[in-house]
Amino acid sequence: MANTSSIIENKNLDQFYPNVLSKEPTVRLECFSILENYLSEINNSIDCEDLTGFINGLLQWIGCSNYRISYNGLRIVELLIERLDKNEFEQYLDNVLLVIIDRLGDGKDQIRDAASRLLLKLMKKFTPQRIWDFIQPLSFENKQFRIKEESQRLLIQTLNEFGASTIQLNKLVPLICKLVSDSNGTVRQQAIDTLVEIYRHVGEKVRGDIAKRDIPEAKLKQLYDKFDDVVASGRMIAKTSDSTDGNTSSSLANDKLIVTPYIIMDPSLLEQFLGPSSTQFQLPPLNEDENDELHPLLNGGFQRLSHTRKSLPGKTNFVFMQGLTYVLTHIY
Repeated sequence: MANTSSIIENKNLDQFYPNVLSKEPTVRLECFSILENYLSEINNSIDCEDLTGFINGLLQWIGCSNYRISYNGLRIVELLIERLDKNEFEQYLDNVLLVIIDRLGDGKDQIRDAASRLLLKLMKKFTPQRIWDFIQPLSFENKQFRIKEESQRLLIQTLNEFGASTIQLNKLVPLICKLVSDSNGTVRQQAIDTLVEIYRHVGEKVRGDIAKRDIPEAKLKQLYDKFDDVVASGRMIAKTSDSTDGNTSSSLANDKLIVTPYIIMDPSLLEQFLGPSSTQFQLPPLNEDENDELHPLLNGGFQRLSHTRKSLPGKTNFVFMQGLTYVLTHIY
């Protein structure tokens, strides 16, 4: 067994080397706390005669069946990523990613969380797109259901931390749409949650995109309902101009619904056909002027208002629908 007491006063990483490469679980566990403390001190040297061998030894820790050793390996690699600059770490990136992505399928929550955290750290050091280019072919079509599930959660974390503009979602959305019909129920539910989160960040273009995919009708309706709920609850991140395909805008003045350009409609017209307890539209006979006012609204997806109306919490609510922005005021 290697002597761990001799590495307390290390001047560089070389004296950790035999302990990192040791196959003995006890040596690895004893080495971890000392190595973690050493790397946490920014003034300590990270010079190593064989850094490639050192990192390969840590990757063996990560791939170990002992979850404590695996977790410790992820932690040490995380510290090395912080200490090494981008160019120094570049040559190890592919091998490190390959091992970390495999840990997304681990049975322990702690390991999966640590692997995801490490991947996010690599996105900061390089770019989110660079890391996702590597993750994509190994994740969403993987045989392990946990890797498919955890990869989707990682995508949500990526969106929340870096934004939708940092990755090419058009490559990922078709793969996630397939997972809506996955054989595993957890993966299916996560796919729905992930598409809803993508919609929250990107907007209405997602609705049009998933309509082209082979999603069962019932699931597609479920997704559309969830999209509408996100809009009605005010949880959208995408700007109005990003979440619609048209150039229309809206404003509120004198208790009237104004949908520019050139459409002014009194809310009393809505009250004629939107009953307080009804979820269906009852259109009354319209004269020519009223029809001219209503026609653009109906073309813009006004039929979806019946679903959204019941979830609107106040007298003034903003409802964004297929290229038009509606402002409802003093209605229910």
